Amino acid sequence: MEIKAQNAELADAAERRAVVPVTCYTVDQVPPYDQVFYERAREGITLIDGLTVELRDARIFDVPAGHFFRIVSASRDRRSAI
Repeated sequence: MEIKAQNAELADAAERRAVVPVTCYTVDQVPPYDQVFYERAREGITLIDGLTVELRDARIFDVPAGHFFRIVSASRDRRSAI
């Protein structure tokens, strides 16, 4: 079954696909996960704020230095009719 595109292709689509991707961090540059550090940091953690973003929407938020943030996906049951 072929899925038909819902939107017309952008005029510069081929040019965009031809751009060489930029690697921000190579695997050898990513620091190892320090489980003990994060366990200590999360001891006594307190929720300060929360934000809900609907599907296909976007929001920005500030995270002060030294704070954590977590992204949780709570997507709805998405069944499509065949």
